[in-house]
Amino acid sequence: MDKIDFVELATFCAKQYKDSHNGYGYSYQHTHFVSITDDNEVKCSITPHILEKAKECILIHESCNMNEYLHKVEFINEDGCVTAGELEGDFSIDIDGICKHNRPSLSLKYGNLVIYWVDKPWADNIPRLWELYTQLRDKTSKSEIKLISKLYSQNDDILKLKKELVDFKFENHLLEQERNQYKELLDEIKEMVGRIV
Repeated sequence: MDKIDFVELATFCAKQYKDSHNGYGYSYQHTHFVSITDDNEVKCSITPHILEKAKECILIHESCNMNEYLHKVEFINEDGCVTAGELEGDFSIDIDGICKHNRPSLSLKYGNLVIYWVDKPWADNIPRLWELYTQLRDKTSKSEIKLISKLYSQNDDILKLKKELVDFKFENHLLEQERNQYKELLDEIKEMVGRIV
């Protein structure tokens, strides 16, 4: 079988989405093209060139009406089949329809159960979602899927707390340096005043 031309197929899907919104109040903004390679490396772009080496891809279409944003997710598998976010097994990815001020969350679902979600920026966060999906895709037990997802989310929380702690320590270090500089400056002023008096 010939290799699927994901650039051409994804461009066609983006055009179909754009054409479907002509005259319906929402204007097409852009499509986020998410490339997934053979080694599960995930890259995001608003241009389809990124799909040249893709094995699979995700498309996140976006349109706008005033401050309401409408999103649609499509998934293209390695055979070139386009779905409305359906992955292997009972897994899917989705963005809940309309959102205010363009704050969408991309959800990974197992059946009707949302097991993980990420917010924008997509380039930073979709790789984490896809990493979890690759760990779950061969699992069939709902309880095992829920447990792995819970542990994965807790790990995310721990990583966020570690980052906040590092940021706090760095900010505290900067404040201490600033305090020491002011102290040195005050000591110099005291010494100068002492010489004058």
